[in-house]
Amino acid sequence: MKFTCLKCNKEMAIRKSGDDLANISFSCPECGNGFGLAANEMESKVIRDLGLHLEMGYIPKDPTTFVKDALGADTQIKWEKDALERLSKIPEFVRDMAKKGIEKYASEKGVKMITTGIMDEVKEIYGM
Repeated sequence: MKFTCLKCNKEMAIRKSGDDLANISFSCPECGNGFGLAANEMESKVIRDLGLHLEMGYIPKDPTTFVKDALGADTQIKWEKDALERLSKIPEFVRDMAKKGIEKYASEKGVKMITTGIMDEVKEIYGM
C-alpha cells in the first residue's frame, strides 16, 4: 500500500518519526502537501505487540508464522463451545482479526484450548 498526493499524484514519503507507528506523518516530495496519522493508546499497544516497525515491516515473534499462514497450517488450538459462541457475537468485520489475536495470545501462553477465560484475559490486556 502507498499513499499518493491528491494535488500532484506523487507518492507520499514518511517524514522522520523514528520507529513510532502510533504517530506518523507523510509529505509529498513534489509539492510539500502532507497529512498525519495518529493512534490512540490501545491502537499503539496493538501495533507494538504485533512487532510492527517502519523500517522493517511486520516481523512476528515466531518467524514460522508466515509459512503456517501461507500453508493454512492447523495451529492445533481448539475452541470451547462457549468461547466460539462468544466469538460469533463479535462484529463480523473484526471477528477474524480478533480470532487470530486470541489464538496468537493462547499460542504464546502454550494454551491448547480457547476458553471464555482466555478471551477475558485478552479483553483485559487490550481493553476491548
